[in-house]
Order: sequence, then C-alpha cells, then structure tokens
Amino acid sequence: MIKILWLSTATAAVSFLIAQSSIFGGFREWVHKHSKRLHGLVTCYYCLGHWVAAALVIAFEARLFRLHPTAIDYALTILVVAWLAALQCAVMDALWKVI
Repeated sequence: MIKILWLSTATAAVSFLIAQSSIFGGFREWVHKHSKRLHGLVTCYYCLGHWVAAALVIAFEARLFRLHPTAIDYALTILVVAWLAALQCAVMDALWKVI
C-alpha cells in the first residue's frame, strides 16, 4: 500500500506541474496550437493523472489487488492511484490559489 501512496504522490506532482505550473505554460500553448483535444488533456490534472498513473503503475509493477487476469488488477490500481493523485492535486490547487 505504501508504494501506491508514493506513486499517487508522484502522479499528482507530475500532473499538477504539467497542467498548472507556469514553467509548462509554453508547452500547453504549443499543444493548444496543434491539437485542441490534447490541449484539454494537458490542462486538466485529473485527466492527465490517469495517463501518468498508468505509466508509473506499469513501470513499477504496482498491483494493489493481486487479481487474475493481471490486466484487471493493473486497471484498478491505475484508477486508485489516479484518484488519490486527484485528491492531492485538489489540495495543491486550493493552496496554489491562496498563495
């Protein structure tokens, strides 16, 4: 379970950094010019978090439920990590607006 918490924190950090920070503002503008659909993805930390979670869960072979077939286990683990990351991003977003 600790691995899931760390992966959700990393997912939140990466997703929030890309979707909200000024350092990636130019990247988001470039994506907007080239693809409206992808622009929606890179400006929404919740949406982006699913893709980041998928990459991290697969890379670190994190399985929360130990189900068979493994694909179901990975899919459910990705959803849990993405949801926990979204909670963390919501807190960061609230703090970001206060600062």
